[in-house]
Amino acid sequence: QYRTMADTNCVTCNNGSIGGCILCNTASKYYVVNGSCVLCNGVNMFINITNNYTCTLCTIPYCTTCSSLIACSVCNSGYVLNSTGDRLCYTCS
Repeated sequence: QYRTMADTNCVTCNNGSIGGCILCNTASKYYVVNGSCVLCNGVNMFINITNNYTCTLCTIPYCTTCSSLIACSVCNSGYVLNSTGDRLCYTCS
């Protein structure tokens, strides 16, 4: 096991360089993204319980801010949030 000086949440690295992390401190909700450990608390980042608890970016179409992986809270300009139904964004008609 190696730990990089720049990534203290990395438990196991494939080398001693930055960006070589393959296992993070999952107890603190850190996950590997592009070889580095990231805390899953950023904008539109959520714990995906159906995919091994990985940190996943919400990609709801036309959504600016997600409230979960499957629900939007703020839509892009020109779109309307279906706040009483599926929590997705639609064009105004």
